[in-house]
Order: sequence, then C-alpha cells, then structure tokens
Amino acid sequence: MDVFKPAYISGWSAAEHWDLTEQIFNTVSVSTLSPQRRNIQQLGNITFRTKLIDKERFFGVKKIWIGSTAIEMADPSRMLIEIMALPRFGGGGRHMIDVTRQYWNAEVCNPDLLLEYALKYKRGVVFKRLGFLAERLKAPISKEWLNTCHNNISKGISYLDPDGPQKGKIMSKWNLKINIPI
Repeated sequence: MDVFKPAYISGWSAAEHWDLTEQIFNTVSVSTLSPQRRNIQQLGNITFRTKLIDKERFFGVKKIWIGSTAIEMADPSRMLIEIMALPRFGGGGRHMIDVTRQYWNAEVCNPDLLLEYALKYKRGVVFKRLGFLAERLKAPISKEWLNTCHNNISKGISYLDPDGPQKGKIMSKWNLKINIPI
C-alpha cells in the first residue's frame, strides 16, 4: 500500500473485509490521491486496481491491523458510497445490489453516517442509486432520509449499472434506468 500513498482499500476488497460479501476477488481495490500510470498493477503476487480520487473525497477511512501491519480501509458506509458512485469498483451492478442488501441487514449499518457521506461526496448519481435501492430493499430509514436523497439527485437519466445493458425501465422518481434485475 505504500506505493499508492495516500491511499486506502475500498470497493469489493473493503466489502470482503466488512463481511458484506461472500464473493472472493483476486484483486485489491485501492482509492488513491496519487496518479498512477496504470489502473491495474501487479506487485509481488498481488494485483491492485486503483482509482484516483479528489482530496475532498478522502474521508471515512479507518486504520485496521492485519497482523502487525496497519492498513487504511474505507469504513462500511464510505465503501458503499464509493460503490454507488462507480459500481464496477464494487464488482459490478449485481454485486453493488448484493452488498447494499447485506449492508442494510448488518451490524455496521449506519443510515445517518451513510447519508452524511453521500452529502459530502456530492454526486447526484450516488443519491439516485442509494435512494432507489434503500426504497426497493426496504432499508431501515426514515421518510426524511429518503427525501434528502431525492432532493439531491442530479438531472438526466442514469443507469443503475453503467456497464449493464442499455435497455431497462426508467424510474422517473429517481431519474434512474433499471437495467439489471433487483
């Protein structure tokens, strides 16, 4: 991780750490402030997939220990926001839905912190996916929470999975094309 500093583990790798997925990935997802020549790098026997982030979006990180090594890791709410912003960083649209479902039913679920992070992240598409999935998956949230999501969606139609098929039903309430099964 020193190669990517300042950086933290996020995406599907953080979902694995927080027990929000049973799927095992052979690549480590890393969010970094340091530009990289290649998004995918092999260092030793480990493959890393990096994503460049802005300094304002470097938050929600915890220090965890693996053996005697300290590693920066996105906390569960931060990891979910990052996956909502870029589903492929969390294993794709289907996996985003599965991780979100697990999050809502896990001890680490913190709707207030999740909404705080979404507001700090400032991307309308995050609110579209977050609000839609919270509603659809019957998340433990208030109407006020859902209204905050709705009041922060961006204009235009976005895809639930930007890498999924072009076809799908449009949910006009969320300006979201549902192009994968829920």
